[in-house]
Amino acid sequence: MKRILILILAVITPILVCSESLKVDKLRATKMSISSLDSNGNWNYSGLIESNVLCVLNYDKSKIIIYSTDIQEYDVVSVDVQQKGNKISFKCVDKEGLKCGITLKADSSNDEIIDITIYYTDMIIYYRTRVI
Repeated sequence: MKRILILILAVITPILVCSESLKVDKLRATKMSISSLDSNGNWNYSGLIESNVLCVLNYDKSKIIIYSTDIQEYDVVSVDVQQKGNKISFKCVDKEGLKCGITLKADSSNDEIIDITIYYTDMIIYYRTRVI
């Protein structure tokens, strides 16, 4: 996770203009869940299910791409790094132009395991990933 934190800090900043080779990190989601808000204001949770989805953090293009059945592509607008808990939060815009927040958090016992959580006002998508 420290490698990812360093790369994000070094690359997703105003100094993005360098023309080096493409910088990406690839993660493989092994589990996922979706929670959605119904019309009564109650959250419906799908439960944790098995997954095999590629997640790509593309630092040169300031994008997060999740290759699920429907490809999810997010443009990073801003970054908030919190030193406590190895957590990085992003303000993003998806390919439909909807605003969302994305959080990457390293597992406290294994920094090769990273939780990706995507927050919309009416939906939360969670992926449990491993660095590949």
